[in-house]
Amino acid sequence: MVLARKYRPKKLLEVIGQPTVVQTLSNALTQKKLHHAYLFAGKVGCGKTSTARILAASENCGASNDVLNPCGSCDLCKSVFAGTHTDISEIDAASNAGKVEQIRELKNSANYAPMDGAKSKYYIIDECLPKEALVSMADGSKMQIGDLVEGASLLGIKSVMSRDMKSGELIDQRILRYIKIPNDKQMYEMLTKDENGDIHTISITGNHNVFIYGEKKRKQKAQNLRIGQKVFLNSVKVVAIGEILSLGEIVSIRPIECDDEFVYNLEIESPDSMNKNYFADGVLVSNCHRMSPAAEEALLKLLEEPPKRIRFILCTTEYQHMRNTIVSRCQVHEFKKIYWREIARHLDTVAKQEKFNCQPEALNLCAKIADGSMRNGLQNLEKLVNFAGGKELTGKLAQEAFGTASDLVFYSLISEIAKVGSPDATTGYRIINDLLVSGMGASQILEGISEVLRNILLGVSASACGDLILVAEEAKSRLKELLYLFKPKMQALLGVMEGLSKIRIAVDQGQTLDIALQMWFLQSIFKFQKGG
Repeated sequence: MVLARKYRPKKLLEVIGQPTVVQTLSNALTQKKLHHAYLFAGKVGCGKTSTARILAASENCGASNDVLNPCGSCDLCKSVFAGTHTDISEIDAASNAGKVEQIRELKNSANYAPMDGAKSKYYIIDECLPKEALVSMADGSKMQIGDLVEGASLLGIKSVMSRDMKSGELIDQRILRYIKIPNDKQMYEMLTKDENGDIHTISITGNHNVFIYGEKKRKQKAQNLRIGQKVFLNSVKVVAIGEILSLGEIVSIRPIECDDEFVYNLEIESPDSMNKNYFADGVLVSNCHRMSPAAEEALLKLLEEPPKRIRFILCTTEYQHMRNTIVSRCQVHEFKKIYWREIARHLDTVAKQEKFNCQPEALNLCAKIADGSMRNGLQNLEKLVNFAGGKELTGKLAQEAFGTASDLVFYSLISEIAKVGSPDATTGYRIINDLLVSGMGASQILEGISEVLRNILLGVSASACGDLILVAEEAKSRLKELLYLFKPKMQALLGVMEGLSKIRIAVDQGQTLDIALQMWFLQSIFKFQKGG
């Protein structure tokens, strides 16, 4: 099983790096003062959806007497954490629920009491496809949706093949928006059989809507589809009129595991909401929707006057783009980027449980490049294990796997700034050039330098902060030398750090990273030579 899923938290106290959120929700649970609407905001992989599921399981688990410790093994807990419980509905606040009809449908279902063992209904307000799903383009070609979304900026505006739901004709429509979200939903595999007896397969998240033929309800979520229902297919047929729409009968629908890190979707530009569709792996699916003003009004009304025993949890990466009147009706919790050392400690725990043979330097690197995301950290560890092929996970191996530089390189660069004698930038420039040609990104290079300067600052300004300095064994002697050199030149150290902070601004304004780093390096040498 994928590590990010296997070690996904199932209790609030297992959520790492969000102490304020955990304490607030824990108190609300124990005091039975849960709010009817929450807004969880934060970057990808910091625990928003996991916390939402934990909250639902904690309140509804009947097998545990401790509200903070859902059992995790009863049928209710298992289905909640799998995202399949009938009373815990997962929708996407940022992209799904785009039409007022969907919000009204949600409002109608919210009026019914929980019916599958739950005390309260939860609406976690993602419908998307795996990377390999083939989208039928307007020119007759097919592209993997992952490549289409990832290459959007290079490909320019593209058009896909859609179906006019009134006339039944195939039409070309432009892509308005490209969607990429973390894959933390239950995936389903659906097999359909067309008129010729050929089998078509599509993998899809349970919340993604599929168009149904011959039923009053034109669209249904994949997780609610049944064997025998008919869906729209587009099959290429060698006839004069080109591509003809055909129907396929569902012969199998089952939940599956999907190892993809992200899933994808498209928003189609069309004035008719029913025509916002496209073909994925030959099956007509609904696209992603922006929330219309009417839908926002309906949701606002629902949040203002919620039915009893109903809770809403909106999870988003950028709640600043949401309507203020909706945000004001929710209790907002901001999920912070997780500090890399906390990620590293968790990776160490996972590595021991999985019996991985690894060095601390390897785990530290997996954590540092995770960008504050526990999911990314676990995926980095899994990638490193696969790369190692049974070998010990060393720092050097991790650097090779992720295309990063040794900590010693960054210490060497700072050592060139503090070199005693006449200033000479030759070696420093070569180190900078080696970092740039290694393939490391700007953020990785700047963070590597920042980490060295931070350790120096702690070492020279606070005698009791040794536990906060984490340095690879190979760089300890170099750090000791730098502490000796910078201790009498604190003002110069602060100037070097201030100059580094300005590099991001310079790069954002159009300056190339190599020139920005070279200018910073030379200025830093003069600051150190002057002692301030």
